[in-house]
Amino acid sequence: CFFHSFAAAGFIVRCAMGREFRLMNGDSVPGEGLEDPALTVPAARQIIAEQLKLQARQVVLFETGLLSDTDALPDGLIQIYIQEIKVSMEEFLAKARKKPADCSELLRLNVMANLSALPTDVGEWFPALTHLFLTNNHISHCPESIGSLQKLTEFDFDGNQLADLPESFQQLTALQQLKLDRNQFQEIPEGILCLENLKELSMCSNQLSKLPGLGQLTAL
Repeated sequence: CFFHSFAAAGFIVRCAMGREFRLMNGDSVPGEGLEDPALTVPAARQIIAEQLKLQARQVVLFETGLLSDTDALPDGLIQIYIQEIKVSMEEFLAKARKKPADCSELLRLNVMANLSALPTDVGEWFPALTHLFLTNNHISHCPESIGSLQKLTEFDFDGNQLADLPESFQQLTALQQLKLDRNQFQEIPEGILCLENLKELSMCSNQLSKLPGLGQLTAL
């Protein structure tokens, strides 16, 4: 399955009637119209979805219990739970390519689909991506386009079949956390040694036979 999610900034909205919509992590969500006394549950879900750049069906509202579409929207604190949508990699990319504006705003991408390969252009569609999780797939090759993800700060490739990284990997200069556990590496790829902002590197359970000097990784 393929999971994706979007990071949202936290803002506080206290409506005229004392209503506040809050994510499970404690962040509150703004939105024009949320203060409307006549607001319905479906309308609130739609407004919140637009603010978080999600689909309305992903937004679930709770007060003392689950709020259904026919319930009256109460005052006070309303909790927001975000459901992940499960789709195939092919289906997601097909939809994403139809809406490049949405792709350009995606911040977090989590793929768990038993993939054997990534699309060659996957790095070109998500220029704002900061977190990429490709854990427990069967990926043996990372495309050159991955170097386009120059805002990436966390990359988790744990549990795949990689033995090397593309030359373009050295362009990921914002990268701070890199997890390559349980792959097929016999040495640390040279591209990693160029990542001056890297603070965490994990390569457990590989086949490393030698280690290069890591002195240039001053943030590690």
